[in-house]
Amino acid sequence: MSALLFLPAYVLIDGQINQQNQSADKAAQSVKEFAEASRSIAEANKQARLADEAGKAIRISALITQIESLQGDRVDINSLSFSRQQEDGSLDKIMVAGVADDRRSLASFRDRLLAKDWIISADLPISNLAQSSDIPFSIPVQVKIDNKDSL
Repeated sequence: MSALLFLPAYVLIDGQINQQNQSADKAAQSVKEFAEASRSIAEANKQARLADEAGKAIRISALITQIESLQGDRVDINSLSFSRQQEDGSLDKIMVAGVADDRRSLASFRDRLLAKDWIISADLPISNLAQSSDIPFSIPVQVKIDNKDSL
C-alpha cells in the first residue's frame, strides 16, 4: 500500500529524468556537430592557405633557367643553391658555382647577373681571379624577389 502512495512521485521523477536525458542527448549531438564543423573549417582554412602560398611561390625552375641563360659559352655553372628569408619565405640568396674559361668571361658573367633588376648584388671574390684560365668560382648573389614577383 505504501508503494502506491509513491507511484505518482515515481512517475513524475521518471518523466523528468527522461526529459533530462533527451536534453543531454541533444546537447551532445550539438557538441558533436560543432566539433565536426570546426574540423571542416580548419581543414578548409589549411587548404586555402596552401593554395594562396602556391599561387605566390617563386618557381625555382624559372630562376635556374634565367641564371643558366646568362652563363654564355665560356662559363659553366655546376651548382646553384638557394636560401630563403625566415620571416616570409621569400628568396634571399643564390650561390652560383662553376668554372669560367678566363677572367674576362667570369667578369662578363657577373655583369650579366647584375644587369637583372631582381639581382641586388653579385660579389666576385678576389680569390676567384687568382688563376688566369679554368677559373673555379663561387658567386654569392643577393636577390630581391617577393613571392608575388614574376621573372
